[in-house]
Amino acid sequence: MNAGHNSQLTPTERAALRMNHVRKLLDIADRLKPLMDERKTARANAKAEGFKLSEIDAALRLATMEDTDIFVAEIKELIDIARAFNALPPGEQGVLFPDDRPLDEKAFDAGKVAGLQGKNCEPPYDAGSEAGQRWIAGWHEGQRIMRDELQSAMEKVNASTNDGDELIQSDPGFPDGDPFEEAAE
Repeated sequence: MNAGHNSQLTPTERAALRMNHVRKLLDIADRLKPLMDERKTARANAKAEGFKLSEIDAALRLATMEDTDIFVAEIKELIDIARAFNALPPGEQGVLFPDDRPLDEKAFDAGKVAGLQGKNCEPPYDAGSEAGQRWIAGWHEGQRIMRDELQSAMEKVNASTNDGDELIQSDPGFPDGDPFEEAAE
């Protein structure tokens, strides 16, 4: 019998095997419940702070995508659908232009996004190349923004609570300094 092939099983054996899988999945669901509750609370906090959950979901999707071209293609498809239903605002063409900027500008912006996302400082270019150096500079800028601006935003949000409870913890979780310094030690 092939692994995973269960046509040779009796109905009661299949039922027992099925229930074994169900029991495992229920156990996993029980262990996930606290995380799902935490996620629900985090989403409610984002919404209470004026963010649309659709924009949070889009940002999460982009932050976890390997190929962001897929996201751009989906946006283009949505624009085509909106155009077909005459749903674009008057005068809006719905055209997304290709990114014709020089490589060093694109590298800086990509590094900045990586820094904002809290990713490691690992440029997709040779670190000694101009694009690599611009990516690293962008990463540092993203980290600076997260350290400075997020801290400021958290202080303002926490100061505005009526009951004195802190809405956001004050550790944004972004490292200080240059990660290449640690590697050199």
